[in-house]
Amino acid sequence: TKDGIFAFRSVLAHGGVDALINNFGEANLPSIIFATLLIAAIGLSLFVGLEMVLHAIQGQQRLFRICESLSMETESTATSAWSALGILLLGFILFIALVFPGKYVNIENAYRKVDLGLAELDQHHYDKAVNYFSNAVDLWDTSAAGHMFLGVSYYSEDKYEQGTQELEISLKLDPKSTLAHLGRGYSLTRQGRYSESLDEYKYVSTSKPEWGLPHAAMAVSYYLLDEIESAEKEIQIALAYEKDDGQTSAMIADYYAQTLDFKKAEEHVLKALKTSKDGDDYVSLALIYVSQNKFGDASKAIEQARKQGADPIGVYLARVRNAEFQSDLETASTILAEAI
Repeated sequence: TKDGIFAFRSVLAHGGVDALINNFGEANLPSIIFATLLIAAIGLSLFVGLEMVLHAIQGQQRLFRICESLSMETESTATSAWSALGILLLGFILFIALVFPGKYVNIENAYRKVDLGLAELDQHHYDKAVNYFSNAVDLWDTSAAGHMFLGVSYYSEDKYEQGTQELEISLKLDPKSTLAHLGRGYSLTRQGRYSESLDEYKYVSTSKPEWGLPHAAMAVSYYLLDEIESAEKEIQIALAYEKDDGQTSAMIADYYAQTLDFKKAEEHVLKALKTSKDGDDYVSLALIYVSQNKFGDASKAIEQARKQGADPIGVYLARVRNAEFQSDLETASTILAEAI
């Protein structure tokens, strides 16, 4: 039924019954049959409703032959008229939605673009993700999710100003979105706007008080502002709520890496990997190993990062650092040339 409804929405989105023929490749046979039956129901309701109205107006007690075949009986002309008008109105609304889908055309296509963009974002194909999300917001400019994911894609490409701008648009459309607030906080942190990022993390921590991630993010920003006491307070809160949350563990690891406490950083990134197996966390682990001169472990972590589909730029960075810290500048130069 879910697939059938999607097929019917696809018909609405692409402008009429002819879309059913043009989109056979996008739905299975039951879906197409379901959508076709819905379209037939629209036509039937219009046909029956119109006949009922006409006969009720003429004062006839007996309805059109098709109503008789369906064993439809009426108690009075007035009852027939009201029933007829209801059926006719329903058919008319559905017909208008089918023939004149209006914004639904764009909304349906925008949903598809967002889905495609998320798939590319997950694969770290940020340029492709930006393209899909840009198309989505062009089709549906009031999509808070579309603007949010476009912002995330931009700052993942190190285009922080554009990322922040899109996240701000998303927040205007959905001011209570904790993910958009968190994303804007990340983007501001990467721009060195630490005080502003704190406002975003505070909002998220207020909305989700038992989530350690925003507290760990605040700890990083406070530390970079040289407010060590506040940073220590927030990291203790984050640790209390860490539990089995891989994202929180990864952010705690980032905090300890900032403070050059690489043993604790290693401990928490390993906790993150127990729950997530995220390729980018393996990159972080590799960099932490390099900082401790554990070059063999760093090489193994880099290999795992590749297998888990980490951001290729991060993998190249870890490989270059691993070679540099071993004073193997020739290998580092070769990797850098390969990256470029």
